Amino acid sequence: LLEILGQSKEPLAVQNHLTKCFDSIKKLEFTKDAKKRYEALGMHSGEAEYVPFLERVIAEGPVEAWLTAVETAMRNTLKKELVKSIVGFKRSKKEKWISETPGQLIIASSQIAWTQETTKALIDLENGDKTALKELRRKHANTLKKLSDMVKGNLSKLNRLKLVALLTIEIHARDVIEKLIK
Repeated sequence: LLEILGQSKEPLAVQNHLTKCFDSIKKLEFTKDAKKRYEALGMHSGEAEYVPFLERVIAEGPVEAWLTAVETAMRNTLKKELVKSIVGFKRSKKEKWISETPGQLIIASSQIAWTQETTKALIDLENGDKTALKELRRKHANTLKKLSDMVKGNLSKLNRLKLVALLTIEIHARDVIEKLIK
């Protein structure tokens, strides 16, 4: 903290401390504007995943002020990207969706969709459809098969990491569905 505050005039010096300030952020992408001010353009994860901000953040003035602006830019960007991810989860081909979507949002979208589908199956079961959970299990098994086939394919290192994380979550979801059936 003292080093960050001591070098507040030099935004690039903060890079070494970002992992302590923000979870899963290794560094920010900076450029200089026409007035020679640093602008944060986006964020990089430790896995080399890059997410551009919706709006540039000028990194000048008190470091706590512009880091708060960076945090706001992160939140606004991820909020918008999450909406796109949820829509993409249902409408896009999985390969395209995985390559275009930030890793954390893949997991969040998957969990939202699973929760919706499971809730619907439980409501259907309560309303007399005795096969609702078994149908959900069948559908989920098909999804797992497709994801398993994808992981055997030719993927970039980043897309393979995202797919393995998604598979791990989906396998857990399958296990929960099994327990609900029992």
